[in-house]
Amino acid sequence: MSGKIRYSREDLKAKISRLALSKNALSLQLSELESDLEVHAAAIRLIQIEMDKVVEERKGVGRALGKYISELDGNNFQYKGIQVTEHAIVQYVLRGLGIDPDDLISEMFKGSDEVIKQVGKLGDGKYPMSEGLQGTIVDNTLVTVFNKKEIKK
Repeated sequence: MSGKIRYSREDLKAKISRLALSKNALSLQLSELESDLEVHAAAIRLIQIEMDKVVEERKGVGRALGKYISELDGNNFQYKGIQVTEHAIVQYVLRGLGIDPDDLISEMFKGSDEVIKQVGKLGDGKYPMSEGLQGTIVDNTLVTVFNKKEIKK
């Protein structure tokens, strides 16, 4: 013999039949996977639409909250028609001007060690602070600071 493998006609037909079945099975699997892909892509599009709605809703809530905070803010700062909250001003001072909040807080309470002890004993109320300021403490939290001159008005 010459070293070539020879198949009988029946063996070749059987091999071709198996290959055809394999090709059909793979084609069927491919069709199923393509169908699944379309279903998942549609689901992703729906999720994206819902996420976009949530983002827009949160933006609306943020705008409403900003407006509400601005209304609560007794000062209602404005610049060329734009409302500016005290929170925005504080963030600018801390982040924009680079003021360290711990340094600022230390300065606010400078010389107030006795006052801090009183807060621990007396609780909520108005207490003197540094530089002629007075602070309002509620639930052990400094909630606002007034210039003593403003209080007399």
